[in-house]
Amino acid sequence: MAERRIAPLPSTGRQSDDVVHVMHLIPRYVNDGTCRLVNSLVKFTDRRRFRIFVGILSRDEVSTQPLVDMGAVVVQLDMRGFADLSATARLARQLRDNGIQILHTHRIRPDLVGRISGRWAGVPINVSTQHFTGEWDERGRLVGWLVRLLYRLTLPLTQKIVNISRGEMEVMEAEGVPPAMMQVIHNGTDGEIFFPAGTQRERAGAEEGERPPVVGCVAFLSKRKGINYLIDAFRHVADRHPGARLEIVGDGAERSGLQQQIDALGLEKNVTLMGNQVDVPRLMNGFDVVALPSVWEPFGLVVAEAMACGKPVVATNVGGIPEIVEHGRTGLLVPPAKVEPLAEALSALLESRELRTRLGEAGRQRFLEAFDSRIMAARYQAMYESLLNARKPVPDAN
Repeated sequence: MAERRIAPLPSTGRQSDDVVHVMHLIPRYVNDGTCRLVNSLVKFTDRRRFRIFVGILSRDEVSTQPLVDMGAVVVQLDMRGFADLSATARLARQLRDNGIQILHTHRIRPDLVGRISGRWAGVPINVSTQHFTGEWDERGRLVGWLVRLLYRLTLPLTQKIVNISRGEMEVMEAEGVPPAMMQVIHNGTDGEIFFPAGTQRERAGAEEGERPPVVGCVAFLSKRKGINYLIDAFRHVADRHPGARLEIVGDGAERSGLQQQIDALGLEKNVTLMGNQVDVPRLMNGFDVVALPSVWEPFGLVVAEAMACGKPVVATNVGGIPEIVEHGRTGLLVPPAKVEPLAEALSALLESRELRTRLGEAGRQRFLEAFDSRIMAARYQAMYESLLNARKPVPDAN
């Protein structure tokens, strides 16, 4: 097993009487990029300085016990619909009763609800992390227009907008958000969960050619993820590598259509839709190559997770992905919605163990230097401190 080189927890050296109460407000608690980011902030934020609360607008069947085990105080708000004023009032009461000093919202519904509740409760600092502005238009043009209007009207109630990539920051600038309000903090991956680990196949010491190569993809099955292009590309990969397998981890609205595509192409023996899986790190370590064929990707957390595991990556040159992957050094980048370049990149990696090893090792080093969750948490803490310091009264020169 490879050594896990993890930096020490960031510490401000403050004492307990200086503890600042921070609430992260999320739409629901599920296994998506937003909640993985919040998990990391709960886990790695310095508890000598910050006490962490997590407010959840809508209750799901997923247990919140992991948050509790990491020391967070969980507040379930049971919000019913976007305009549930009673839930908005409950949130304001929780903010006030718990002495929240920083309200940190994630995604559009928490942004809007949190800004209003925060103002009612007198919360001094409001921070928003923008995970994916594309969600604004997911319910149609009219709803998208209304969301933009409400976002701009409530924007003065926020002190800082955090973008998870420069690509998302450019989108927010186009939406009219002043650059001075914004800051880029890349998402991080928990290096205590994602790290190079020997799989059963590797421990068996199988030489190249003794087992079929496996390409893995971990994604929510939506049109934005471009899985249909990956399946089309794998038809060409399978022609050159008849035993090669593509394992797609995740679920979503496109699953039935993708299965029909697999059947129509005669790839039933090569491509498997595995659905949602609990042990993604173990699966990731079993892949020879990890692919992310997104048509648009605000960041691409799965890419960072694959690099943390030392896996070579093929991904599209969109959104925040080029900020993670340096083409030819830490992975391979291809244009979106193009089957042939994707197939060529996958085949090139499957045909060269040396290339896979070189890109995987360089990607692992890139993760350690820039995308470990502890680095991300330290950057968020520095931002919190900057906002807190800006509110301190200036000493009288006299």
